[in-house]
Amino acid sequence: MLNNAPTITGLGLAGDPVPTFTEGDGLGALVDTNVKIVDADLAALNATLGDYTFSTLTVQRQGAPSLDDQFGFLFADPLAYSYDSLTGIITHITYDNTGSIIAENVVATVVQSNGQATISFGDGSATNHVPVTQADVDAIVQAIAYLNSSDNPNVSNGLPTQAILQYTFNDGSGSLATGNATVNIQPINDPAFISGVTDGTVIENGGVLNGTPGDPNGLVGPNVSGQLTVVDIDNPPTFLPVTNAPSVGDGTTPYGTFSIDVNGTWTYTLDQANATVQALTPSSVPLQDSFAVHSADGMEKIVTITILGADDAAVLSSDTKALTETNAVLTTSGALTIT
Repeated sequence: MLNNAPTITGLGLAGDPVPTFTEGDGLGALVDTNVKIVDADLAALNATLGDYTFSTLTVQRQGAPSLDDQFGFLFADPLAYSYDSLTGIITHITYDNTGSIIAENVVATVVQSNGQATISFGDGSATNHVPVTQADVDAIVQAIAYLNSSDNPNVSNGLPTQAILQYTFNDGSGSLATGNATVNIQPINDPAFISGVTDGTVIENGGVLNGTPGDPNGLVGPNVSGQLTVVDIDNPPTFLPVTNAPSVGDGTTPYGTFSIDVNGTWTYTLDQANATVQALTPSSVPLQDSFAVHSADGMEKIVTITILGADDAAVLSSDTKALTETNAVLTTSGALTIT
């Protein structure tokens, strides 16, 4: 008996809109709702309603499967068909005229492995199986949805931002039909995560004319540094470098400057000439300063700086007067200042 070759039609036709999968979409993108698989021999069975039991459909990326590719099902009538992603079972549900379920028949089982989905039509029974009709096959193949599990699908495994999917139908007797469909993959920018040292403490210079930097014990100085790291799935794990940029200060006048390199090493330098800084004493409430750094993808992190006051030594001025000796009482005057 002649085995008629099956056909796949309506798949990826020129002019049809190309579906788009957006990274993170848990439902997936419907591949093609116009696709139709027909096998004349199988369609003639079951009083021409068709019986596609023991036939299979394999869907994978053209050329070779991609480990990130996954497939789901978005049925046009979700009351009539359901897909259990845990078991891979697709069930056809029928109702009576009151809306009560009268039958739930397994019409296909889906096995997914390494980016390939194989749909085996039928309930797995070798005998006394419930026929899988042409309508069942249409509903299933038109509900196939594409998903991509990568956090960075535009560069995952070096693949492009489009996936060309190949459908291969086997009628169970060795006759094959193939077809291709294209899905766009839209990546999103996953936020970076910045960690590390996000605070520090500095102290104003003390002593005579601010000539003594740091505290007497050497624990805090006029400068402070720290190290930040960034984890970013889809951008370089680096920072936007800044050199000697003004800090926030009081919102108008900065209390210091900061720098950060591409590797996340930052340094803050206190402005010893700032009047507000110089007004601090060891018993003053410390000032708070801050500055913002950014990773390569623009993620911001705030670094907070605490500014301590120091004991500025008083400076007494001097004065010199010239007197000429006489027999009279000599007097002179002047003024001394202390700061």
